[in-house]
Amino acid sequence: MLSQTPAPPVMFSSPLKSFSPSPSDPSALSVTTEGGVTYTSKYLVGADGAHSTVRNLLPLNFDGDPSIQSLMNVHFRTSDPSPLEKNPAMLYFTYNSSAIAAFVAHDISRGELVAQ
Repeated sequence: MLSQTPAPPVMFSSPLKSFSPSPSDPSALSVTTEGGVTYTSKYLVGADGAHSTVRNLLPLNFDGDPSIQSLMNVHFRTSDPSPLEKNPAMLYFTYNSSAIAAFVAHDISRGELVAQ
């Protein structure tokens, strides 16, 4: 999509506050960012996730479960970090019938991790 965009720049990381029909161009939108800057645009792409500002301003319904995932973080230390020291990494993963988890190594020498 980006490669097909016409000459005017594409803006990223510009949180949307509002949009409405442009008073000067009936085929365009007047788009205002949270920073208070207003632009006139022919296109507005709402690729902003499950809590979409664009969808909420239209307003459109969200189909499906808005809480796609729930996570718990557990910060802990293991008394034997030697298996980690033999295979040092920043992330470790486990997948089995009881749990799926990611482990973030904060300090391998001290056996300090966060399980998510």
